[in-house]
This record gives sequence, C-alpha cells and structure tokens, in this order.
Amino acid sequence: MCSQVCLFLKRGASQAELDERGHDPLSIAVQAANADIVTLLRLARMNEEMREAEPPLGQAGQYHSGSSTEQQYRRSLQEFICLHVD
Repeated sequence: MCSQVCLFLKRGASQAELDERGHDPLSIAVQAANADIVTLLRLARMNEEMREAEPPLGQAGQYHSGSSTEQQYRRSLQEFICLHVD
C-alpha cells in the first residue's frame, strides 16, 4: 500500500482531493492508523509547503535548494521512500 501512495505522489497526485465522504488522504490514513502512510503524506505535504515558500529563482529566501535544511529534508524523504518501496 505504501508503495502505491509513493507512486501516486511521484506522479503528482493531489492531497487536497476528497472522497465521497469529504475526507482527504491524510485523514483517511489517520483513521486507518497507518503510520507509514501518515508519515509519507506529512513529508510530502511539508515538501509542497517548502516549495511554495521558496521565492522565484535568484531572489533571497528562507530556504534555497542548496541549503543544508533542504538537503537534509530531501535525504530524509528519499530514505523513507527507499525503505517502503518494494
């Protein structure tokens, strides 16, 4: 299941989509008590928020793609994905 979620996220699946009962993917994973998918979705959401917070290329900002914070985040996300993808 986790590998499917990874694939959907890599292909650009939206976490804002709702099911017929109005639940988003994160709330469904929380209700199902699936800690791996909850963690994956939270990491992916954090990644989206960091990208949205980045200023246009060439302007000063909180995090740039070469920053140690960004690099550490990317390593953590990649390690998580590698651990859970078959």
